[in-house]
Amino acid sequence: MEADKIIDIVKNVSDISDEVYADVVHPPAQNVGKSLGTVTDLLNTLLTPIELLNKTISLKKRNSWRNTKKI
Repeated sequence: MEADKIIDIVKNVSDISDEVYADVVHPPAQNVGKSLGTVTDLLNTLLTPIELLNKTISLKKRNSWRNTKKI
C-alpha cells in the first residue's frame, strides 16, 4: 500500500514539474537563448574586419614566400 502512495506522489510531482517548466522556466530560457544568439552575431560582425586583415596578411606572407622560393 505504501508503495502505491509513493508511486502516486512521484507521478504528481512529475506532472507538476512539467507544468512548472512549461510555465516558469521555458519562456525565460528561450529569451536567454535569443539574447545569446544576438550577442554572438554582434561579436562575429565586430570581428569580421580583423578576420579579413588576418587573411590578407596570411596571403601576402604566402605570396612573398613563393616569390623568394623562385629566386
